[in-house]
Amino acid sequence: MKTALTAQQIVYFRQNGHIRFEPSPIDFATLEKPDNKERDLWRASPSLKKIIEKKLATLALELTGRKQLRIGCDQWIAIPFSEERLQNLFCMQGIVILAALSEHSLDFFDPSILTTQLILPSYLVLFTHESARYIDNPKDPYVLDLRRMGYNYGDLLVNEFHPLIFAKS
Repeated sequence: MKTALTAQQIVYFRQNGHIRFEPSPIDFATLEKPDNKERDLWRASPSLKKIIEKKLATLALELTGRKQLRIGCDQWIAIPFSEERLQNLFCMQGIVILAALSEHSLDFFDPSILTTQLILPSYLVLFTHESARYIDNPKDPYVLDLRRMGYNYGDLLVNEFHPLIFAKS
């Protein structure tokens, strides 16, 4: 799949809050999946970081029409969960778009979409706006990970830990 999207695809996403690309442009089987960690894998994996920055972020920027997005986190999700909306799974305020890579497709979601639309297992990448904040969300099992990085509730996400990705002019 080429990186550039058609005008129809962009309009479809903006009207429906979801778009699916089949087959997936990224080989799901080659993604690194450590045994002991499920979130923020990109920090230790140059190949995952490259996929996020070069492929997923580029598409997310085009779909949203934004000039910049921040990498919020990435996460493997393998089992169903009870939370209804994707945005409720994370301890970040200001989620703009989520990318979900599964064995057969690449999906992009508005964060208010129902979790039942997520194909499992999936590698999920969350993008936020530039002024996203860390919030207390007891439903997020990784809520304390950001506290261990030095964040306090209400803090803006910073470039050091959550880099900005810019649209190419």
